Amino acid sequence: MKNCILFGLSILLFVGCNTKTENRYIVTEEGRVMDIVTGDEYSMDKFDTLTVVHVDGTTEEISVEASPIADDTAVMEFIRKREAELADRKERMMLEQKNNIIAARKERYKEYSDEELIAHFNKIHKESAPSEQQMDVILELIERDAINQDDATGMMEVDVLDIDFSRDYVPTERD
Repeated sequence: MKNCILFGLSILLFVGCNTKTENRYIVTEEGRVMDIVTGDEYSMDKFDTLTVVHVDGTTEEISVEASPIADDTAVMEFIRKREAELADRKERMMLEQKNNIIAARKERYKEYSDEELIAHFNKIHKESAPSEQQMDVILELIERDAINQDDATGMMEVDVLDIDFSRDYVPTERD
């Protein structure tokens, strides 16, 4: 009887050790993936790259496809969700930056009337000021509806294909 129980326990232990665990990876509340077998911790700070922190404290960056967690469907769903969050965050940051640029431009030229701003543009254009500075004034004039984009190409004496209406300009001390 004792041998039968020992034999049964041996079989259970053998089967238990050889079956793969379904939940090898755990998604933590901090947005990281923990490998419960190796102790490695995966985090996604870039779109296609995972940062792996090993148990010994060393870190490395690997591609998502090359990672051992790429086969786990729950983890891949987490990664897709994280990628969407990162893309959304990037979009929000770009929109915020664009709004900051527009607000700074508006602040820069608030003292000027439309006519004064056109005269200021003509002056800096005649002096061959940097194209970024000229474009900054043109964009403010377009924003105010003082001119349209077709007028802008004529005023800058450039082809419409050469103008990037989304350019950034940071004024210097002398501007």
